[in-house]
Amino acid sequence: MNRRRITAYAAAFVATLGFDGAFHAVRAACVGSVAVTSCTATCSANCFLQNDINCVSGQGINLASGANLDMCGRSIHCTSQFGCGSKPAVGMLASGSQVTNGLAGVQGTSPSKIDGGWEPAVNCAGYTSTKVTKIWVEGALTYGVQNCATVERNVFINNGIAAVVTSGVANSDQVDNNYFQGNGVGVYTSGDPFKITIDHNLFASNGNSGIEIGQSHTFDVNNNIFLGASALPVDDTTGLGTYTANYCDPDNPACTSCVSSGQCQPPTPPFLMP
Repeated sequence: MNRRRITAYAAAFVATLGFDGAFHAVRAACVGSVAVTSCTATCSANCFLQNDINCVSGQGINLASGANLDMCGRSIHCTSQFGCGSKPAVGMLASGSQVTNGLAGVQGTSPSKIDGGWEPAVNCAGYTSTKVTKIWVEGALTYGVQNCATVERNVFINNGIAAVVTSGVANSDQVDNNYFQGNGVGVYTSGDPFKITIDHNLFASNGNSGIEIGQSHTFDVNNNIFLGASALPVDDTTGLGTYTANYCDPDNPACTSCVSSGQCQPPTPPFLMP
């Protein structure tokens, strides 16, 4: 599958972020009482990006007391030549915080991006009920999103080690309805002692594997699509997973072993799109 087609998939995926499961338009608006105008803010109440912000190493936005950040169609850029490694673009200091884009899918608005050399872009620090949703994350040196409870409806492009990494938050952890392209690994579970569900994601030409499992608890991988001929669809030797209705690219030599292991399913009639 050529890059032009894959990029078109990404654009189409972003265009649907502001729609519900039936593709009905969802009314969107920015939410928050505190305007964020620089990369050194700490939000103790719900806040919103008032403008695009450029950050250097040592800067980043903190979410305290369960506050949420609405990026409002604006972006956070790391502009340091050697990356912004000492702090994430957004760091969570308590349970219940979310990063979202209240204008996702609204005609005439751009995706909210967190881009550049972050390590990671968003760090939920293992706090419960945390979420990253409707955000474009690109170019992080290490991880796009780290140790968040829910990661859904995002686009992850060219993040270094992995787009999403988790060592576990709770048994309700969820990674769903995301698009992954060009990352070292799409989703990496690292010594995770909790149950996680990974479902309804599209993995397109990630470098090492779509999903890499390092679990010590049972988990579910359902209804995912793995495109591209270079990466392992799934790297999992734990025997702890339940795999249902995952499909891999037949042009990928590793697809055969994914199917034979039961981690992927061969397309047979009556076919039902995941």
